[in-house]
Amino acid sequence: MKRAALIVVLVLLLSALAGATAAFALEDTVTPAVPTLLDAIIWVLNGGGAGALTYLAIDKIKWLSNLGPDNKRYASYVLILLLSAVAWGFGMLMGYMPVPGHWREWVEVAFTTLFTGLFTSLTIHAKIDLRKKRLEAGQ
Repeated sequence: MKRAALIVVLVLLLSALAGATAAFALEDTVTPAVPTLLDAIIWVLNGGGAGALTYLAIDKIKWLSNLGPDNKRYASYVLILLLSAVAWGFGMLMGYMPVPGHWREWVEVAFTTLFTGLFTSLTIHAKIDLRKKRLEAGQ
């Protein structure tokens, strides 16, 4: 469990660093020149952080951990979607993220956000849980 927590923290820190780096590259937005802690938190939730938090929540919330493998997977997709949508909406509401102007921009941002969250969650799962199962099986 300590190793899992360490990997999740590492993913969160890398996501925050990526968010801070991306904020410097943005022009003509309301993002400040120097990212704040709130910018990093919103980026973490809106990027890979949603996947990392979902990975932790699946095992910590009793009714989620009692689900079967397929239902647990679908629940994680929904949770990533909800966390990403809330963080994205909050970021736009507070002016930390630009509001997409065209419908294509909405689709692009939504796809990138959800893909990053899903990829992070699946990567953590593969690295920790599946590795543990392989070791227990003696492979």
